[in-house]
This record gives sequence, structure tokens and C-alpha cells, in this order.
Amino acid sequence: MNEPLEPSEEKAILINPDWAANALTRSKRFVLLPYEEQLVNILIEEALKNARITQADKGLSLAAAFDLLVAVEYYKRITNRGWVYCPTNGPLLVYPYTNTCTRCALSHEFHFNQANKPESGQIGQATSRLLCVFLDRLFALNHKELEIYRGNEPIDIIIYDKQKNIVLLAEVKAAPLTTLAVAVPSETLTETVDGIIVNLAHSPVDNSFLSSSLLHLLLPVAEDNKWTYRLINLGAKGTQDSKVWFYNQIGKVLSEDKNLFADYFRFWVKAFEAYKLGTRTNAGIG
Repeated sequence: MNEPLEPSEEKAILINPDWAANALTRSKRFVLLPYEEQLVNILIEEALKNARITQADKGLSLAAAFDLLVAVEYYKRITNRGWVYCPTNGPLLVYPYTNTCTRCALSHEFHFNQANKPESGQIGQATSRLLCVFLDRLFALNHKELEIYRGNEPIDIIIYDKQKNIVLLAEVKAAPLTTLAVAVPSETLTETVDGIIVNLAHSPVDNSFLSSSLLHLLLPVAEDNKWTYRLINLGAKGTQDSKVWFYNQIGKVLSEDKNLFADYFRFWVKAFEAYKLGTRTNAGIG
């Protein structure tokens, strides 16, 4: 039995009984781009395969995949500035998304560096669109004929079942749980102090050769109850469009490396468990 409407709700509907139809009229139909479709299809396939093999919760596996999709919105904004030079165990330039050198945090060492997270408003818009992308592919996979619209404030997304004449209005509050840092292998960097050449130690630096740098994702991996990492080589971007390039390259490495998503998911779940408990951990560093 339906719950009775509040007086204010009844009044709103009486004033404008066509409010749902009007919301659809004011909204734009979501349009999927080819490079988005390609990557999301790969992510969903890998997530569902991971759930089958590991017997992990399907929703968690898909959530981890969605985080990796949102990471593209961070990566496409990488600039020459904002890197930190890490000399430990082979020099790296690290582009972190938390206020520390990611690699050293895995060894319980804290070296401050300003995080490179975009502003919340930018990420809010990006996650709303990418949720549409993800839902579009999930609906197609499950043979659901549902239309997706980008709404107007305060509505972010509208999902319309035309056959049943049902409308879902949604406000999106989404940000990634964790974002893998980007790293570039580096030569040993030095400076002169009192006339003596010394090695730099965890200093903020510029990456002046960003377009020709071999960009890697720094993926934390647990081995023998200790955290280490894998560097996932994405290649050099050159003059290609950053957004399209990252979509293509992340899809490429996921397709070629059959263990990659499983390794990523193990890290993501550790970060998720720590987040749920509200505890500090060096596992969830981005």
C-alpha cells in the first residue's frame, strides 16, 4: 500500500502535474562517445570476470571498475607541474593525488607533496557524465531499453522507461575512493649546495618532457604481508588528445595484462575496507 503524500507534495503535484514530463523536455539525451564505450565495455567485462573467479561481490567489483573510469578524468588534467621526485629504490617522478609521495607511503614513510586532485565541481560534473556512460553499458548488457538524460539542477540524471512510462530522477554525489598515482622513471636529479653537488631528496619538480615521458600507473600490490607496487606502462602520449589517449591506453593494458584488474581490485578492496572502518592505512594511497 502506498504511503500518503505530504501536504506540500500534494500541492506541488496539483500546481504542476506534468513536472516529470517537463523535466524530460528540459533535459538532453545522453550521447555515448566511441572511446568511452570501448573502455567501459572492457572494464565491465573485467569486473564481472573478476567477480566470477574470486566470488567477490559483483557490486564491489563494478564499483572498483567505475573508480578506474573516473581516474581518466584526473589523468587527462596532468600538467608539467605538481610532480615530486622520489629517489628511493630507483628514481621516479610521481604525480600523486594525496599529499604524500605514494611510493614511500607504502613503506610507512611520509614525504609531503601537494595533491593534484581537481576541484570538486569539476569532478562532480565528470562523475555525473561517467555514471551515465557506465549505466548505458550495463543496461545494454542486460538488454534493458532505458533512456538516459542529463538533467538540470537539482536533477543530475534522468532514467526513463518509455514502455512502462516510469521516470527515475537522480542527484549524483560521487568521487573515486582512490586514484592511482602516475609515475615516470627518472634520472638521478642533483643540485648544488655550498658548491657541492648533492642528490635531490623528495623535492617538488616540474616534468618538462611530459609529452615524451613514458607514463605509468603506480599500482600498490601486497606481497608477503608487505606493500610494494607495480608500474603499469601506458606509453608516451605525444601530441594526442589527453582524454582519448588515456581511455585508449588504459583499455589496452587491461586487455593485454590478464592479471591487472585482479591486482587492482585487491588493492581497491583493501582501501574500501579501511575507509569503512575509518582507520588509517597505507594501502589506500592515491
